This record gives sequence, C-alpha cells and structure tokens, in this order.
Amino acid sequence: MVPGPEAPRLLDRVQGHLVWTEPRGGLRLLALPAGVATVLRPAAPDGVPTFATVQAVGGPDLEGRIVCLDDHFFTADAAQQRHCLLSLRIDGRDERVVFQRPGSLRRGAGPTGRVATGEHLALSARGGQVLSLRDVAPVQLPGALLHEGDLEVWDLQSQSARDVGLRALDLPVAWLPDGRRFVAVALLPREELPADLDGLTQLGAEARSWPRLPVVVLGEVGRGIATRLGLGSLAVVSPDGAVVWFGGAVGQQPRSWARFELATGALRTVELPGLAGRPVAAAAADLVLYTAWPTSGAELQWTSLGSRPGGVPLVTIKVADPGTKAFATVVPAFDARGSVSFGGR
Repeated sequence: MVPGPEAPRLLDRVQGHLVWTEPRGGLRLLALPAGVATVLRPAAPDGVPTFATVQAVGGPDLEGRIVCLDDHFFTADAAQQRHCLLSLRIDGRDERVVFQRPGSLRRGAGPTGRVATGEHLALSARGGQVLSLRDVAPVQLPGALLHEGDLEVWDLQSQSARDVGLRALDLPVAWLPDGRRFVAVALLPREELPADLDGLTQLGAEARSWPRLPVVVLGEVGRGIATRLGLGSLAVVSPDGAVVWFGGAVGQQPRSWARFELATGALRTVELPGLAGRPVAAAAADLVLYTAWPTSGAELQWTSLGSRPGGVPLVTIKVADPGTKAFATVVPAFDARGSVSFGGR
C-alpha cells in the first residue's frame, strides 16, 4: 500500500482519455478529467469458447481514433488462428482492419518462438501512424530471453507499411508529437556504448556478461538512432515532446527511473510513489501516469482469473508529479497483465 494523503487536484490537469484492455477481449475508455467511463467492447461471456483477446492498445489520437492488436488464439480450429491490427473511434464506431496476418501472437504457439508481429504498438498524436514490430525473434542472453524485431510504421489511411530502419526489442514504444521521432529500446553492442551512459553502473551480475545491452534510444523514421538516452526497458514521452522518462530493468536488475530533457540533455533520477509495474504515459511535462499499489486505506482487490488460486492482486493507475511526489488515483482497479494507453487533448 502507498502512504497517503493523495493530491486530488492533480486529476484536474490530466486532459485526455485512458483506454485499457480487460480479460476476454474487453476494451474500456475513461475520459479525463471528467472521469466518465464507457465500455468500448464488452468482454466475451464466460462459457463462450471462441473470441479474440486484445494484446495491445494505442491512442486515442487527436482525431479520436484508437488502435488495437486482436489475437484470435481461441478458435475452434488451430489453422484459423490469426491476428490483426484494428482502428476504431472512441465511440466504438468505424472499426476497420488495417492488416491481418496468420498465426497467434502467443510466442509459445509455435516451435521457434518467432511471431509475425510484436506485442506493443504506439499511435501518433496526428497523422494516423502506428509504430509496431514485425518478424520478432527470440534472443537468448545469460539469464534472460528477449525478443527483437524490425520496427515499421503503418498508415491508417492507406493501410500500407514502411520500414523504420531500426531493429528494436519488443517493449513499449512511444511517438514524439512531430510524428517522425520516437523512443524505443534497442539491443546495442557493448563496445558502441559510451562509458558514461546512464545505467551502466547499475548492471547486475548477469548483464555484465551480455555482448549487447538494452538501450532506450531516440530514433527518427528512416534515419535510425539519433540519441542514446541510457540503459532500460521502458520509456514515455511528454505530450510536447520535451521530456522522456525512462527506466525499467536490465535483465533481472531493476534500474532507477530518470527524467531526460531532450533540448538540454539534463538528466535526473525521479521516484514514482508506490510504483507497481511501469509508467503508462506522460500527461504533461511534469506529470506521469503509472501503475501503482493502492493507497493506504483503500481495499485491495483481486482478479477472478489467474494462475494462482484466488487470482492475482489488482493495481491502480495513478498520476504523479515526480518533482513533488504528489499523486492521485485515476483508476482504482487495473489488471497489470493488460495493456493501457493514454491520449491527450
């Protein structure tokens, strides 16, 4: 539990929509700061054996569009397993298939661990550009199995793709507001990294022997890497594109979270109160949305499904100002196994 008190006035500064997945193919939307929740897609009822699950969700963009990766693993015939990228409006209408590929997104479904599409995506704020990975293959390192693929951009209007010019790990990606630059995590040769790169001193014993290391990078479509920010596995970008927060873990070793100003290169360590998982998005240059444990006094809720008897504990989605460590709860119960995205307005 996270010690209170909360700072509810922070909620007034979160302008946009949260969208997240629920078990058995459900999609839910929350308008902020009004706090109005709607069901975009109801979950498949218990007892229905054939349904699509939602692997990842992105957006909404400034035109009110959402994208999601549907995985048709639960089919009557294994030969019919497939996955597709969909776009739809925040009112649930105008659903379109951008692409469809054979096979499930579940890496254990095939003998090689290879999948045609990655498990993460990002929708640009303008222009209908979807950043995703293709031809994802396993990379075995001491003590860790990672997955790497080719970044590509899908255009919602033309339903066509172009290569980004960078191989990246199948981890969360994010656009900058110009729709050209992005942040991703690339597995780079150790000898190419500067000795003072942020995070190198935090390496655990296993990762010290890795020939390549996961680096959060600023890239540009068609031009590859522009800036190496530091070691890590996760990053989010402020709506104005001025700040990147990054951190996560390198192998089994967690690393501290950092705030990086793109214009000046200024870097400082930050703390998110009660962090339980990862940042979801940035709501402003000084506000981060993230998954967190419930605040003291709140009831701990549990999933009804899970590998453990009785399910697993639900977390919350909070917003915090890392500078002051003030925080407030946005969503009181969230299954951390799901995908969540935020689009400002």
